[in-house]
Amino acid sequence: MTKSATKHHGGIKREQILDAALGIIAQNGVKTLTPTAIAGEIGITEATLHRHFTNEDEILSETVGRIGAELMKNLDYIYDSDPSVVVSLKRFFILHLDYIKANMGIVRLVFSGGIFMAGEGLREKVSEVVDTYSTELEALIQHGKKTGAIGHVVDPAAAASMLIGMVLAMTLKWSLNGYSFSLVNEGMKLWRNYEEYLTSGILRTQPS
Repeated sequence: MTKSATKHHGGIKREQILDAALGIIAQNGVKTLTPTAIAGEIGITEATLHRHFTNEDEILSETVGRIGAELMKNLDYIYDSDPSVVVSLKRFFILHLDYIKANMGIVRLVFSGGIFMAGEGLREKVSEVVDTYSTELEALIQHGKKTGAIGHVVDPAAAASMLIGMVLAMTLKWSLNGYSFSLVNEGMKLWRNYEEYLTSGILRTQPS
C-alpha cells in the first residue's frame, strides 16, 4: 500500500477517486482504468469504490464533467477580470495549455481513443462539455465584435472552433514529441496569427 493509499483509507471522497483515475490514465492509458486499479491506487476495497461509482464509465463521465467545469471557471475568471476580449482570450488560451500540462491524464484521455470506444453515455458527456465550452467562447467573441475589439467579419462560431482546434493541435504535437517543449511557448506561435485574425478578419496560412 502506498503512502497516498494509507492517507486516504479512512475517508475516501469522490474527488480522490477521480484524481486517482486521471493519474492511472496519465501513466498507462484509458485501457488500464479498472475498478481494481483505482481501488489499489487509493488503498481501498472495490466494494468501497462501488459505493461512490458503479463502474469506470461513470468515473470517466464525472472526470470529463469536472475537467469541463474547471475550464469554464477559468473562462469566467478571465472574462470577469479583464475588459479586453482579445486579452481575455489570450489569457484563457494560456491557462488552458497550463491546465493540460498540469494534468497529463487529459492528454491520454483525449488522444488514446478510449473515449470513442466507450459507451454512448460517455461520448454524449464529452459532446456536452465541448458544446458548452464552444458556446461560451462564441458569446465572448460576439461581445468582442460589439465592442469593436474583434473584426466585424469574424464569425464567432468559426473563431471559437479555431481556438479549440489550436489547443488540440498543440496538445497532440506536444504528446507526439514526448512533452519535450514548452506547451505555452509553442502555443504562442499559433496565437500571434490567431490574434491577427480576430482583429482583422484575415487568416494567414503561414506562421508570422
